[in-house]
Amino acid sequence: MKDSGKYRVTHHLGRKPDSEDAEVIFSYPDEEPARRFYQRHLPPRAGYVLALWRPDGTLIASTIGPQ
Repeated sequence: MKDSGKYRVTHHLGRKPDSEDAEVIFSYPDEEPARRFYQRHLPPRAGYVLALWRPDGTLIASTIGPQ
């Protein structure tokens, strides 16, 4: 994922966090609102991966829904 200057929460079908196939469902310049959004949406739907990313594209946290 490219540097966007914002923290992002993404989701996609799969078994691991992957920034290439992911859809951004929330973005914000500060980490705390993005982290709260991520935690409010746990656990993800069956078969989906929910991930929280730093602005530079590194992964902070991810959770995989039930298979």
